[in-house]
Amino acid sequence: MTTPTTITASDVINQAMPTGRQPFSDKDINTACRACSTAVTLADCGITQGMETLYKCPNCQSTLLVIGAPNRDGTSWPGRGYRLHDFVLRNDSDLFIGKHIRIPRSPDALAALK
Repeated sequence: MTTPTTITASDVINQAMPTGRQPFSDKDINTACRACSTAVTLADCGITQGMETLYKCPNCQSTLLVIGAPNRDGTSWPGRGYRLHDFVLRNDSDLFIGKHIRIPRSPDALAALK
């Protein structure tokens, strides 16, 4: 369940899209859980908000996506995720947005912080 202050995947993606483009919602973003193979839209996932936004598989509760801040020192962590403006998307499986956009999985998306 989202709250008014929850940062969603569609919020982050929409701010990186060209001006004038029809905005995406979490219903437009598809993925599949690597733990149980359930195909879902991000709108179907449970969301928890703390220091980071976590999307959980509705079937097995595995973490599918983490939205967080970039490293404080500005350095990147290869394989950890994708920076879009002020946020980093850390997706454990490919994200498919609409019909033509794919964000490949981040192999270290769920790795512990260094």
